[in-house]
Amino acid sequence: MAQPALIVQLLESTADAAFAVDARGIVRIWNTAASTRFGWRDADIVGMDWTKVLNGRGALGTSIGREVCDMALAGHTLPAFDAELHSRDGRRRWVSISTLVHAPPRSHTRLVVFIAQDVHVRRAREHLVERMLAAADRLRALGSDTGRPAPVSPLTAQEKRILRLFAQGNASAAVARALGISPHTLRNHLHHINRKLRTHSRLEAVTHAIKRNLI
Repeated sequence: MAQPALIVQLLESTADAAFAVDARGIVRIWNTAASTRFGWRDADIVGMDWTKVLNGRGALGTSIGREVCDMALAGHTLPAFDAELHSRDGRRRWVSISTLVHAPPRSHTRLVVFIAQDVHVRRAREHLVERMLAAADRLRALGSDTGRPAPVSPLTAQEKRILRLFAQGNASAAVARALGISPHTLRNHLHHINRKLRTHSRLEAVTHAIKRNLI
């Protein structure tokens, strides 16, 4: 399918990775910056289903599928969102994706355009800060745990599973995904755990549970 020269030129003019897909999710345009960032050449990916080649996952680890295109083509305004996309060398790259719909006049062909800005460094820094804060919380909890009373009520099996997963260094999104529950449900469990253990954070709860052999 030949694409309008104007949209091709526009996508080639940006330094960000950019590509356009049709209503079926088939890649129709793939700019040079996208080839540089993800390693897939134009010949590798044009004509392919972008969800299968790039295997995008959102911040909570959920797959990004055709619903993004469907919502954009239905006229919904989609806010920019972070996603991990699969590159040709097997690595996953964090990007912030913005979408827009290209609907040229007197044409039945509409394309969903994805602009992917590299945020890999930002995400790495956020993860490092999270680990540093976690370490600081553990130290504070260790220093203030002496003489802490026993839990108000026993922990449930699910609550113990949650604490074990956190004790293994998993982030909240990974814990929710492993247990097949939503982030909201996980927050509710953590609230009940902290009330039972008389703690104030998940890391304090983990440290307390380990010291008392509750997990």
